[in-house]
Amino acid sequence: MRLLVAVEGVALSRAITGTLERAGHVVTTVEPALAGTFGSAVTDALRDDENAPFDAVIVDTPQALATASSMTPHVRSLLLATTSSPAPEHSPDATLRMPFSDTELLAYVEMLSRESNGLGAKSMIIRGDLTLDLANRKAYFASTHRPMPLSRLEYDVLEALVKANGRFVDLEELQRGIGGYFAGEGLIRSALYTLDRKLRRAGLNLNRHGDSFRVM
Repeated sequence: MRLLVAVEGVALSRAITGTLERAGHVVTTVEPALAGTFGSAVTDALRDDENAPFDAVIVDTPQALATASSMTPHVRSLLLATTSSPAPEHSPDATLRMPFSDTELLAYVEMLSRESNGLGAKSMIIRGDLTLDLANRKAYFASTHRPMPLSRLEYDVLEALVKANGRFVDLEELQRGIGGYFAGEGLIRSALYTLDRKLRRAGLNLNRHGDSFRVM
């Protein structure tokens, strides 16, 4: 993707640019400048979009988001925000809360790419360093290129747990939610056992409370 990074913090801007370039993206960076000149630098960079269109812009202020939304409304936007960030006047296509990892950043950029290609953001679920590719039924952890080696049932169980968003899910709910083939309690228990081993090797935890489970 061709990306514009308009982030005011020098260290954050350089870190983001480096991560994106190492992943193979073409990045134009608005250099963090002296107070009062950053906004005009963003405007100048967006004017160049007419000759070589950006696929997405990454910003960390509502002001830069507003500029991008008004000048290039066709370009996807990713807003980097903190819990105390004011609500932007213009809605971004996606919001990534700081702090975040390189994996999260790349997953969100991939999500914007899919949205631009008509696949939609709903084809992915991102939970920290864990990414589920719903369209291709693959799970990634700390990587956007190497899928975890999961069986069909292990993936179905993981997807159900991730969609619960931190809530404990019992065996009965898992059985109801996993369709397409017969999955008895014994099969689900076996899948939970093998999934737990694989998640722990990846650095994730499968928590248990009685016969209920959740992914953290």
